[in-house]
Amino acid sequence: LVIGIVCGVVFGAAFLATLALYLVQRKKLKKQHKAVPTVEMR
Repeated sequence: LVIGIVCGVVFGAAFLATLALYLVQRKKLKKQHKAVPTVEMR
């Protein structure tokens, strides 16, 4: 049970982090249309 809880927390945190980064990327792309996504990902 403990392992399942830990995995769930880690997965949830990773999902939230990815979602947050995605939203930030969208905001940057909206502000700068000339910016290239591939360069920002690196």
